[in-house]
Amino acid sequence: MRVLSKAQTPPFEIVDDTNTNEELRLKYRYLDLRRRPLLNNLMMRSKIAKVARDYFHDNGFVEIETPMMIKSTPEGARDYLVPSRIHNGKFYALPQSPQIYKQLLMLSGFDRYIQLARCFRDEDLRADRQPEFTQIDMELSFVDVDEILEINEGFFKKLFKEVLNIDLEEHFQRMTYKEAMESYGSDKPDIRFDMKIQDISDLVKNCSFSVFTSAIENGGSVRAIVAKNASSVYTRKEIDKLTEYAKGIGAKGLAYVRWVDEPNASFKKFMSEEELSAIYERLGAEKGDVILIVADKTADPVYTAADMLSQAEHDPLASSIVITDDAELAEKVAKEAEKQLAALPRREIAQASIDRNGLIVVADDMMQAMRFANVSAPEHMELLTAQPFQLLPYVRHAGAVFLGAYSPEPLGDYFAGPNHVLPTGGTARYYSVLNVETFMKRTSIISYTQPALSDVSEDIIRLAETEGLQAHANAIRIRREQK
Repeated sequence: MRVLSKAQTPPFEIVDDTNTNEELRLKYRYLDLRRRPLLNNLMMRSKIAKVARDYFHDNGFVEIETPMMIKSTPEGARDYLVPSRIHNGKFYALPQSPQIYKQLLMLSGFDRYIQLARCFRDEDLRADRQPEFTQIDMELSFVDVDEILEINEGFFKKLFKEVLNIDLEEHFQRMTYKEAMESYGSDKPDIRFDMKIQDISDLVKNCSFSVFTSAIENGGSVRAIVAKNASSVYTRKEIDKLTEYAKGIGAKGLAYVRWVDEPNASFKKFMSEEELSAIYERLGAEKGDVILIVADKTADPVYTAADMLSQAEHDPLASSIVITDDAELAEKVAKEAEKQLAALPRREIAQASIDRNGLIVVADDMMQAMRFANVSAPEHMELLTAQPFQLLPYVRHAGAVFLGAYSPEPLGDYFAGPNHVLPTGGTARYYSVLNVETFMKRTSIISYTQPALSDVSEDIIRLAETEGLQAHANAIRIRREQK
């Protein structure tokens, strides 16, 4: 037997389960792709793409491929830039998403558009984001929310059935932003974990525990979470750690019930056995569980009215706008503003401002409230919610943003530190706060060759002569004519 070619030892074993580090596997990607998990991933991706195209085609969508090299359209991330060989010194941008083209297509009469779009964003890695990724991009005209949801429900049902052979339930669960925040404290809840935030305000409003009752009296609530079978994990020491964490995100403290052999409540001495039993029954708490309770007040009408007037007293042209999804809160703010206004030394100025430009708007939900706020593009935006950082990603246009009940606008005026020369009159839509760059001296450097100048000379001459500046035109013309 004669050996024609001697095989080298592979750098790692090609098996489904491997502990080989990722760097080595990427170096020998052609070997790594022979492993079944990666092969299955690529095959699944192919199936998903086919199902998507078939489904949307059957539902009247037109698949249109949009350009990959476009003019820069800054969004949430930086663009990747591609230098142009033909247009010296110019750059193309890779699309963060085909947003502009979708809008053009809609205006042109394509009422249903679909694209498996490649997107590029020069930003840091996240759990759900990469520098480049593919998204199923769709656009519909002349439809309402229910129709959009029905289209997407149908797609996911078909996708799971054909790719995974899984039948999804007939109707998907739907919830409003308000429901999500009240039950889970997040606008993107993981409903696999049945640890809903439950309101027990009605059970404790008349108890002797002032922490609970004062929160309710101030327009807030008392809410609880049950950690099932967690009493062995959440010892008193661990609960103390949770308490400190809760204080760090705005809560004043954390009440608890730890049920080992019998329920041990941190507030037991302030409540009757009947009141405690009602809480356990409402929450479905059992032996082995831990109950964590926070008493919180949402937007305080007294604080809100005071902040509203702090803007109004500047001058009669000042605008003070409150946007809420709570009609009851809106009424309380209006009454409180009248009460506080009567005692202001600059009452006439503040009153003129409120009469001319003061508004209290009741939105359908908090997402609509944020859309209204962004349209206004205010100089100052206060987020007076229980969890203001949850809303911060939705702020698009504002000079300065103040988060939480204890970050009022005067704090920014006098003490907080960031520059308080802010864009007014809605100019926050396109202008930023005064910053270091404003004071940086810059110099423009311009260099054209004779051919490059000749290419644009007609436009320059036309503009100069339109303004009646013949010497400007001559300075260009004689250089164009020079050989």
